[in-house]
Amino acid sequence: MNLKKVLFKIVSYGLVSVAVVYFGLQLNRHLADIPPIDWSFAIILTLVLSILVTALNTLTIALNWRLLLRDQDVHVSLLHVWQMVAVSQIGKYLPGNVGHFAGRAVLGKEQGIPMGVTVATTSIETIWNIIVGAALTLLALALGIGGFESVLEDSFATTEMLVALLLVSVAAPTVGIMVMNRVFPRLSLKLGGGSLVKPPRVVTSLVVGGIILFNLFVLGAVLKLQATSVFQAHGGNFFLFALLFSVAWIIGYVVPGSPGGMGVREAMMLLLFTPVIGAGATLGISVTMRVTSILGDGLAFLLGMVSLKMSPPPVQNHR
Repeated sequence: MNLKKVLFKIVSYGLVSVAVVYFGLQLNRHLADIPPIDWSFAIILTLVLSILVTALNTLTIALNWRLLLRDQDVHVSLLHVWQMVAVSQIGKYLPGNVGHFAGRAVLGKEQGIPMGVTVATTSIETIWNIIVGAALTLLALALGIGGFESVLEDSFATTEMLVALLLVSVAAPTVGIMVMNRVFPRLSLKLGGGSLVKPPRVVTSLVVGGIILFNLFVLGAVLKLQATSVFQAHGGNFFLFALLFSVAWIIGYVVPGSPGGMGVREAMMLLLFTPVIGAGATLGISVTMRVTSILGDGLAFLLGMVSLKMSPPPVQNHR
């Protein structure tokens, strides 16, 4: 292992360790401030709904991957793509935060998808997630964290800003692939399994970018619901929760070595949401959001395994 890789691992795991220690210290400091859960049917329904939303999230991820595969002339049914995503997604909780990608590659190879195509489409998907998350992060910074309600009164300026950022998030992956094909053709040939990686079609760009945004805003809505229903924390509106959660999500997503963003995402949520709903409620939703997410991924894994056992082998149409 060369010096760069060693330094990269040291920095990566150092950041994760700092985040985990920070969250642990804050949990110890504000443990008594976490609002007690007054268990009721509404709260149980909220938590069950949170688990189901996470499980269903694998379906939208599968739809995006299927669209990206189709643009590389690999045609697999949505059912079989979902099975691969549902089963492999649990791997993100393994150390290194790459287990779900490795699992997808292995399952894809078993179902006849060229390894290079899986790597290429997964890379495009990852970059797209980062770009959309970064766009929402920039929007959050531009609006001014903590002052959204007053800033959002200027609806015209906000709409212009949001539309511009969303257009960038949709177009950037296509432009990036075109640049890679021209500047780094060998890399593109390697990722494309012998052919240059094809830029996504316009329709694919709109759908994939839109689904990623939809997923982030749905998760923001789930977080807002948990804060309001489970911990009786009513500060902030839905839009604020969606943006701030997107910031925490993207940082947890890009920091390597953190299984499923664990520790990093919770630490960022503490920094971002404490001014909005207080440290106690933020700690509460950080824990409940993580627990329901893990249970949702576990449910998707079980459903995916059962579906794999019951369904016939896929029929590939790869050209």
